[in-house]
Amino acid sequence: NNQTFSINNKGLHTMKTENQPHLLRMRSLTAYLDLSRGYIFQQINEGSFPPGYIISVGVRAWKKSEIDEWIEKRIRMGRGE
Repeated sequence: NNQTFSINNKGLHTMKTENQPHLLRMRSLTAYLDLSRGYIFQQINEGSFPPGYIISVGVRAWKKSEIDEWIEKRIRMGRGE
């Protein structure tokens, strides 16, 4: 079963994981992480954030799976693992 569940202010909803975005553009990325565009690019320049992929002229996107791995790594670092 490929379903996940989310709860919003209107109740429980099911979402199929295959409908989840696999690539995040900058606007979605900043919303997903609640980080600023400037901070993300600073971290890219320092080599501590995935650089993403140029998918078209002037268009960069990130694999959601790589961003989730980055989040997990940060959590482990915060725990001292």
